[in-house]
Amino acid sequence: MDRIKPWIPWLVGLGLVLSIALVLLGGNDTTAADPTPTTAVAVAETASPTTATETEIAPATEVAVAPAEPSATAEPEQPTATAVPPTATAEPPTLTPTATPDTVLFEESGVGLEYPLELAISNVRLDRVPAQLLGVDGPSVYLTDVPEFLRLTLDTPQGPAELLVRPIRNAEGAFFSTQPADLQTYFTDFEAQIAAEDPARADQQQAAYLDFGPDGRGLRAISYLLTEPGPAKITNERLYYFFDGFSTDGRYYVTLTYPISAPGLEESGEFTAEELAQVTADFDTYAAETLAPLADLAPTDFGPDLALLDELVQSITIAPEASTAVSIYANDPDCVNDATYVRDVTIQDAELINIGENFTKIWEVLNTGTCTWNPAYTATFIDGADLGWKGFVPVERVAPGATFQIAVDLQGPDAPGIYEGRWQMIDNNGQPFGVLVYVTIVVPETPVVRTPTATPLVPPTATPESAAGPTATPRPPVTPEVKSCVDNLAFVNDITIPDGTAVDPDQRFAKTWEVSGAADSGTPCAWASTYSLTFIDGNPMGWDGNMLLTRVDQATNIYQISVNLIAPTTPGVYQARWQMTNEFGQPFGQIIYLAIVVPDL
Repeated sequence: MDRIKPWIPWLVGLGLVLSIALVLLGGNDTTAADPTPTTAVAVAETASPTTATETEIAPATEVAVAPAEPSATAEPEQPTATAVPPTATAEPPTLTPTATPDTVLFEESGVGLEYPLELAISNVRLDRVPAQLLGVDGPSVYLTDVPEFLRLTLDTPQGPAELLVRPIRNAEGAFFSTQPADLQTYFTDFEAQIAAEDPARADQQQAAYLDFGPDGRGLRAISYLLTEPGPAKITNERLYYFFDGFSTDGRYYVTLTYPISAPGLEESGEFTAEELAQVTADFDTYAAETLAPLADLAPTDFGPDLALLDELVQSITIAPEASTAVSIYANDPDCVNDATYVRDVTIQDAELINIGENFTKIWEVLNTGTCTWNPAYTATFIDGADLGWKGFVPVERVAPGATFQIAVDLQGPDAPGIYEGRWQMIDNNGQPFGVLVYVTIVVPETPVVRTPTATPLVPPTATPESAAGPTATPRPPVTPEVKSCVDNLAFVNDITIPDGTAVDPDQRFAKTWEVSGAADSGTPCAWASTYSLTFIDGNPMGWDGNMLLTRVDQATNIYQISVNLIAPTTPGVYQARWQMTNEFGQPFGQIIYLAIVVPDL
C-alpha cells in the first residue's frame, strides 16, 4: 500500500472535479458510472482490472474533451493523460507533461551531431566533396586516391558554419600517401599536442580540450579567420569558434568553424591606411593583443554561449567507414592527355558584344586521350584578350571518349574593336594539353539593342546570296573502309581573313586555313586530289564547292586549304563551317570555320 498511498489525495481531487463537471453539464445520466471519491479510492487500492472499474473511468475521458463553462468554484483542470493505472503492476502515472526536446539530432552518411535549439540553427546539409588541400590560393589542389571529405553546412543566425570531416588514414592506420609530407607532419604534431594538452597559441583564447562522441578529442579555441591574403582588421565579422580534433582511431580529422561575436570588438570594418602600415610589420602581435581581452570573458558573454557550442561539439559522432569512396583516382602514369574541339555552344565567332556586356562562352570538347579528367583538371587562359575572365573551370569526371563543356564568364572590353582570347585544358600537374579553344568577338561602335528576352544573336544562315553556292547538304555516307594510314586534321592558323574580319558587301575574297595532317599514332595519310571539303552549316557565302589544297611541309604534314567566297550584300555577322573528307567520303579531323562582319556602308 505504501506505493499507492501517494495517489489517494490526487484521486480524491479528481473525483471532486468530475462530479462538479457533470453537474455543470446537466442532463447526463450518472447512475451507471458514478465516479465518487470513495469509488476512486477503492479502485486505486484494489487495482482490480474489472469491468466496473473501466466503466467508472470512461466518463472522465468524455468530460475532458467537452469541458463545462468556466466556474468560479471549479477546481483546476487535471491532465487527462494521468488516468488511473489499468493494472496493479503498472507504474503510477506522472503528472509532469511530456518535455519538449531541447536538441535536434542530425545523422547522415555515418556522421551525427545533436545541437541545442537555443543555437537557432535553421538547416544542416551534408555534401561529399573531393579530397583537396585547404588554405590554397587560386584553383583547388586535389588529392588523388584519398576518400571524399564530408562537409556539413549549418545555417545559423550568425552566418554559415562548417563541420568538415576529412579522412587522413586508412583502416590499417597509415596516412594516405598522396597527402604532402608537411601535412602528415602537421597531423602527427597536433595529435601529440592534444594528447599532452599543451598550451594554445597566443592568438587562441578560451582554449579547452574537449572529447567528442564516444571516441574523439580535440582543441576548442576562439580566434579570427581571414578569407583573403594580407592583414585585415579583427572584428566580430571575422571572429570564430574553432574546434580541431581527431577520431580516436586516427582515421578522421574533424574541424568546426562557427561564426560568433564578443563584446569589446568592432562589429565590422577595415584598417585605415595608417593602421594598416602599423600592423603589417607585426600582425601576429596585433592579433594576440586584440584577442587577449577575450580570455577574461565568461562563456555566456559570447554570442552564442560557448557552452552551447561545446555541447554541439561533444555530440559529434563519426562511423569508422563514414567515408571510404575515393573521388579522384590516380590515372595510369603512362596515360595520354588530349582534347579536340567539337563545337561552340554559345557565342559564335565574330558575334557582336557591347562594351561592358557580360556573356558566357561555352565550348564543347572531346576527351580524345586515355586519361580520365577529374576535379584536379581545369581549363585556363593562354593568350590574347582575357575579356575580364577570373577564376577557374571546374571539372567533374570526364572519361576517354566523353565530351566536356568549358564555360567561362567574360565581359566586353571598354573600346570598340575585334578581340580574341584562347583557353586550353590543363592536367593535374598544371600542364596544358589538347586543342586551344578561342572566342572572337566584335565590339561595335554603336551598341547592339538586345531583345527583352536577351536571345543570343544568331548569324544569318539563309540570305539571298546563299543561292549562289551549295546549301548545307548532308555529309556523304561513311564507307567502312580500312586504311593502313590515319586521317587527321588539326587547325594551326588563319592565313587570310582571321575571324571577325570586316568584308565589304558583295566583295570577293579567298579564305585560307593552315592545318596539320599529323596523326597522334600510326602513319598519317598523305592527302591527294581525291580528298575534298564538305560544307557543314552556316552561310556558304557563294562557295562553288571547290578548294585549293597545298602541301606546305611534307615532313610535318602541314597543308593550306583555300576557298573562294563572296561576302553577302546584307550587313551582319556571318559564319560557315567545313570539314575534310577522305577518298571514301569519310569526314575526319576538326571542323574549320570562317566568321566575317559585313559592315553597313
